[in-house]
Amino acid sequence: MKANEIKAALQERGLTYSMIADATGVKIAHISAIINRHNKSMKVANIVAKAIEQPVERVFPEHFTVINQRKKDQEHRQLVIDDLRQRLAS
Repeated sequence: MKANEIKAALQERGLTYSMIADATGVKIAHISAIINRHNKSMKVANIVAKAIEQPVERVFPEHFTVINQRKKDQEHRQLVIDDLRQRLAS
């Protein structure tokens, strides 16, 4: 979702950044930065998605692109390490 769509969804539910901040202990500026895509935080992404009753994958799909890439990188790294261990053991 785009930032303006998230803001509209919050307004429809009578919610403000300040309310989310008070309920979660997360600073308003951080909430705003996540919604406006200036920073990434799965914690705040989940909070915002729950507040507007949407799946986090729909609200912040770009977070999952990063997570999936990290997962692939970690899997590749482990394969290389396992291969290296086998070569060094022989």
